[in-house]
Amino acid sequence: MKKIDTNDFKVSSKIDIKEQQSTYDLKVDEDEIKKELRKLRKKLGKLQDTMYAHGKYSVLICLQGMDTSGLITHIGGLDAVPEATLNLPHIPGGKKLIYTHLEMPLTAITDFRRMGHKNPLFKDLADICDRHDGLWTVEAEELLLKEG
Repeated sequence: MKKIDTNDFKVSSKIDIKEQQSTYDLKVDEDEIKKELRKLRKKLGKLQDTMYAHGKYSVLICLQGMDTSGLITHIGGLDAVPEATLNLPHIPGGKKLIYTHLEMPLTAITDFRRMGHKNPLFKDLADICDRHDGLWTVEAEELLLKEG
């Protein structure tokens, strides 16, 4: 299966949406796609069961949409979803942004500097966010996607 490069989808100038490609060729046969989807469904199903077990809370997972940088206070990977869901009322701040293809504990942007003492990625993320008044930015996201 062709590895998906996020740079293939990066928009760096004004575009006409009507002229944009709406499909993506993974260079794989249908059986392999079905097999991969089954694995992903199973993994997501286990996470859903964990989240559903409490039956009270939910997590917003932003896949695409408006600029939410001013609302985002925490960043994490898919593995952080079950615990975040169960403890959501006790986690201060705004929106929790989950990167579904990364493994990363749910971390407050304000904790990046402290976490940077042990992990240089968090130091670099803190530097970027500090340059932008503590906001999560495209620059921070690009670094996380490259190094995370």
